[in-house]
Amino acid sequence: MKASKSEVTYFILSIILIAFAGGIYLFFGNTKTNTSSSQPKSSISSSSSSQADLEAKAQELLSAAQANPSAEAVTNAQAAINKISDEAKKTDFQSQLDAVSAEVTNQTNAENAVKTAEDNQTSDNVTAAQAAIDVLTNQATKDQLQARLDAVSNAIAAANTATTDTAGSSDSTTESTVDPNNTSRTPTSVTTDGNHTYYSY
Repeated sequence: MKASKSEVTYFILSIILIAFAGGIYLFFGNTKTNTSSSQPKSSISSSSSSQADLEAKAQELLSAAQANPSAEAVTNAQAAINKISDEAKKTDFQSQLDAVSAEVTNQTNAENAVKTAEDNQTSDNVTAAQAAIDVLTNQATKDQLQARLDAVSNAIAAANTATTDTAGSSDSTTESTVDPNNTSRTPTSVTTDGNHTYYSY
């Protein structure tokens, strides 16, 4: 069987079309394979830069908490530290944050103790507040609370001095009202032992 000229032409065009499609597939298919094999590298690269960003953010929040210790600053820094995957960095940051957290707790305890001393001014409350203040490491907070406690101590000392002065003046008043030379009343009996004279009323 002999093929016609048009059949041969269609056959050759079909082979060329198949070869062209195969070439396109190989060219673009190979490029796609190269892209997908390089994608994990960029994913790893972006992951490491993301970790670096997380570590930088955690360091920033930790520094802020150290500079100005507060419960909110500790909470924010803790959230950032929890996102870090590098265990060594995470442990280092966590130990630093634990120190800040302890300071925040100590500040809260000291503030409560000073408030108690201000509300109920007793020596025992002042002693307890002083012990709480002595534990603090943040000098600015320590100075502020110490000034408040000193005011309470001074108020207690002033109250004690006023009480002592009042008691002393009432004693002298009592003594001045007892006048041994009081002649307005007549004694019921007079006893003399040679050196002293005793009057009974």
